[in-house]
Amino acid sequence: PRPLRYADLLSSGYSRGGVDALLSLKGLFVLMTRHNLEYPRFYTQLYSLVTLPSLGGANRATFALELDLFLSSAGLPAYVSAAFAKRLGRLAL
Repeated sequence: PRPLRYADLLSSGYSRGGVDALLSLKGLFVLMTRHNLEYPRFYTQLYSLVTLPSLGGANRATFALELDLFLSSAGLPAYVSAAFAKRLGRLAL
């Protein structure tokens, strides 16, 4: 099988936003970590998904678990982690 052929499908779902983006997150992350897919906008678009509706909607548990998985990457720069911490702190207030 060639898993990278699904990159365009997942990328278009991620670009649409909303529930489609939430469902595409995990697939894109697996392609990035296991199959060396380069997707430079991943964390930028993930940051834009961190909103009150996504953290309080029907899929909030799934989104929170996946967010934890994505931000626990050892190769993630400290400034990206700090940006997410700041955003989550502001939303908590």
